[in-house]
Amino acid sequence: MAVAVSAGICSFAACSNGENTENAEQTVTIYDFERGTFGVGMAATFGKIELNRAEEYVSSGKSSLKLMPSSEKSKAPYMYLAFSSSKLGFSYTDITELKSVNLKIYAEKASTVNVGIYFSKAAEVKSLPEMFTLSQGWNEIVYEPNYTLISIQANLDECYGTYLSFDGDVAELPAFYLDDVSLTHARVEWVQENLIRPKRTEEYQEICDFENAYQNLMFMAYGNSGTLAPELTVVNANDYEGVTAPSGEKMLKLQIFPKDNATENTWTQVTACSPLLEAIDFSRFVDDIDSYRFCMDVYQFGDDNDQRPLNGNVNLIELNLYTSSGSMDWGGLTTKKGEWVSYSTPLSTFKNFVASPGKFMFAFLDPIRDGEYVWFFDNIRIEKIA
Repeated sequence: MAVAVSAGICSFAACSNGENTENAEQTVTIYDFERGTFGVGMAATFGKIELNRAEEYVSSGKSSLKLMPSSEKSKAPYMYLAFSSSKLGFSYTDITELKSVNLKIYAEKASTVNVGIYFSKAAEVKSLPEMFTLSQGWNEIVYEPNYTLISIQANLDECYGTYLSFDGDVAELPAFYLDDVSLTHARVEWVQENLIRPKRTEEYQEICDFENAYQNLMFMAYGNSGTLAPELTVVNANDYEGVTAPSGEKMLKLQIFPKDNATENTWTQVTACSPLLEAIDFSRFVDDIDSYRFCMDVYQFGDDNDQRPLNGNVNLIELNLYTSSGSMDWGGLTTKKGEWVSYSTPLSTFKNFVASPGKFMFAFLDPIRDGEYVWFFDNIRIEKIA
C-alpha cells in the first residue's frame, strides 16, 4: 500500500538518446551482512539490532540482521542502511539511475513494513515511504522510489540510503530478519515538469494554504539526535474538536516530542522545500517591499512548553529565514493554547531573505518534560498593505 497523493503535482518522462530504447538493468548486492553491521544505523528510539546466525532466519550465506523495533516512545521506529560504505567498498548515493531497492525480510508473524529513502546522515530527512504487507516467513520486497513525489522535497543527487520503519503497537511488533539488500540500476533520464502554482494576485501571494495536494509535501521537519522524529502532516480541521481552519478546511499539523537530554538547548526545525520558494519568486517584491507584509495563522493545540521559558515567551516560534549566503533574518511569535494567533510583520523584516532566498524555516525549542506538543499552521501568505 503506497502513500497516495492526488494527481497534478508534477510529471516525469523517461528519455532515450535514440541509440538504445531498452536500457539494460544492473543489480548489485550491497548488504548480505556476512561482514557484520557496517553501514547499518537506527534511530535512538528504534529498539535493538543485532547480527543473526540462526540458519532458519538467513536467506543466503551465514548471517542476517535481526531487527527488534520495540521503542515505547516512537510511533514508527526506523532503521537505515547507507548507500555508501568505505568498509564494504561501494558508493551509490546518486540515485538518478536507481530503479529499485530490493530486500528479503523474514517476519515472525503477518505484519507490515514501510520502505523509503533518506537524505541526511542520521536519516532524519526521509521520503514518504511505501507500505508493504508481510506474511509470516520470508518476503521479497521491491521498492521503486516515486520520484514524482521525492524530487519535490529532495535532491536526487544527495541520497544517503534506504530506511525501514514499522507501524503499530510496539507491544505487538514481532522481530524481523533482514537479508540480501540489493539495488537495481537502469539508464533512465527523468525530466521534471513542475506544477507547483501558488495563488497569486497583485494584493496576495499564497505561500501555503494546505488545500492542494502538492502542499502535503511542501514542508519537512528536522529533529535532533536526542529527540524523537517530529510528525508533520496535513489534516482536516473538522477532525479536531473546537478547531476551525481560518482558511479552507485543511491545515498543517506539527507535533514535537520531549528530548531525553535536559541540559542541552536544541531546536526542532521545519523548513519549506526549495521548489516552493522558487515558485513564489520573492524577487518581485524587492523593489516595493514596504508595501507588503508576511502573515500566517498558528493554533496551539497541545501543552505549554513552560519548563524552559525563553525571554518569558514560553511558546515562542521562531521564523529563521536564511539568505543564499547563510545570513538570517529573524521573526517570532508566541502562541496561546486553544486559540488561533494571527501573525503579521512587514515583509521588510525579511528584506535580506527576499533579495536572496535560501531557507525558509520555523524553529521550536525542544521540550524536556512529557506532554503533547502540537501546533496547527494555516494561511501562510504575503499580502499587500491596505
